[in-house]
Amino acid sequence: MIIFKSINRLNKEVNFKANIGFVPTMGALHKGHFSLIKSSKKKCKKTLVSIFVNPSQFNKKKDYKNYPRNL
Repeated sequence: MIIFKSINRLNKEVNFKANIGFVPTMGALHKGHFSLIKSSKKKCKKTLVSIFVNPSQFNKKKDYKNYPRNL
């Protein structure tokens, strides 16, 4: 597993012309995410998983603050 914390590093490391699967998440990974990752790994040469919690998706700042951050 490689963790990319910048888009520049991602662009340097990943050949986007290859067959790549993408599993977007908001963190709080669960069995459903792992099922999608497993399926992607079977079908694609590489699999990227994103973890991005977007504050604009929450109506209240309190909900965003309390959103689970576990991986």
